[in-house]
Amino acid sequence: MKSSLIILLLFASFVFAVPVDKRLLPNINPASCNGFRITSPTVPYYSYTEGQCYQISFDKGASSVVNVTTVDLFKGCDNTLVARQFTGKVDVNTQIATPYFNLEFGDLPTADYYYSVTALTADGGTCTFITVPFEGIADHVNPPAQCPKYPPS
Repeated sequence: MKSSLIILLLFASFVFAVPVDKRLLPNINPASCNGFRITSPTVPYYSYTEGQCYQISFDKGASSVVNVTTVDLFKGCDNTLVARQFTGKVDVNTQIATPYFNLEFGDLPTADYYYSVTALTADGGTCTFITVPFEGIADHVNPPAQCPKYPPS
C-alpha cells in the first residue's frame, strides 16, 4: 500500500509539472459567446510569412458578440505572447473581419504560432477565441507589405 501511494504521488508531481497548452483547455467563455466562430485562419499549420498582410475573419452566428477588440499573436510551443497585432473596435454586426495588419513576430525564428482573439458581448462579457496553429516564416530582411484598407471606403 505504501509503495502504491509513493508511485501515485510521484506520478501526480509529474502531471502537475507539465505546462498546459491553453488551446486544449475547455471553453470558459460565457454563454453569450456561443455561436461566434473564427472563419480564417482555419487550416492548421498553413504557412504565413512575416510582414505579409493578414486579417482575422469571423462569423457572429447566434452569439451576443458585438465587437472584436484585440488580436494577439502567441508562440505555439510555449504560449508566449509575441505581439499585439490589432487593437480597435470591429462591429461584428456590420463587418466580417478585422482590418488588415502586418504579421510581425520581431526577431523570433520560423515557428508555430496562433492568434488569440478577444471580443466583447452586448451584456458586457468578454470572449477569447483561439485560432488554429500556423507556421510563421521569419523574414527579417524584406520590409512589411503595404496593407489595403479594410473595409474599403
